Amino acid sequence: MLYLVKKDIKNIIIIMLFFSCSLEAQEKNIGITYGITSFHPHGSNYSGLFSDRAWLLGLQAEYIPYKARFSISTGITYFSEYKYVMLPIALKIFLGKKFQVNVKGALCPLYRIHTTAPDRTLVLAKQVGFGFEYYCMNSYAVFTDFSGFFIPQRKYYPSHFGSAEIVNEVKGILSFAIGIKYLIRKKKA
Repeated sequence: MLYLVKKDIKNIIIIMLFFSCSLEAQEKNIGITYGITSFHPHGSNYSGLFSDRAWLLGLQAEYIPYKARFSISTGITYFSEYKYVMLPIALKIFLGKKFQVNVKGALCPLYRIHTTAPDRTLVLAKQVGFGFEYYCMNSYAVFTDFSGFFIPQRKYYPSHFGSAEIVNEVKGILSFAIGIKYLIRKKKA
């Protein structure tokens, strides 16, 4: 059964690559991001935003249709403190040409490297955020990204009477990242 799922995913990826490479009127960007993250659970002593200094590192690929004010992107992001690997699929809406302001939302399949029961290893997280981009050369852009991630988790709460309760919660993580991206193909007129 697992073999069939892997085979279907492989075929879908091949078809997507074929169609994305055959489109002519578009932009394709690849980039790298680095940033810091912050997480404050309920009941913790709040000592300031980004006080725990965990970092994130990511690679991304972005597609912009011809004359569109939105982009679709994907990539891989690693969160150091939480040992998470995310594969976000994002839709970004932007305003401007050389200097852009953008808003984005994403669904993020998330893999937990170190998981303790009853948490699941693979979950679907959500991301919302905004940022700025500046095209400093014809092929390069510097960008910032301020995002919030909402990650489902399950907590185990033992009771005083020998039983236990499993509660579904959502962990919130804030991140601030900077990055650079390279324009692979320019829009054709």
